Amino acid sequence: MNVDHCFPWQQALWSFLQNQKQQNALSHAFLFVGMSGVGKGYFAKQFAHSLLCQSPTAFQSACGECHQCQLLTAGNHPDYRVIMPEEAGKAIKIDQIRDLIENID
Repeated sequence: MNVDHCFPWQQALWSFLQNQKQQNALSHAFLFVGMSGVGKGYFAKQFAHSLLCQSPTAFQSACGECHQCQLLTAGNHPDYRVIMPEEAGKAIKIDQIRDLIENID
């Protein structure tokens, strides 16, 4: 199976997560960890987009055309937030999470 939205070493994980999605068995949160440069951030973004897309492709990737995908592309999707450390190598600050909680509609 050639999944065009992830790297070859991520295809088994992509299939596993999509199977979990189809069975309504996804966890409430995911933590993607690994060495720097292996594509964790890209994979997480593609996975999140696939969950929010209204018309996923055959491989369950985001279609890029529906209203949800348009909101994601514009950076305005109300259900998609990225929290990252303010400085590389540092932890996410508690104030960042507090700010996130305050701004959830």
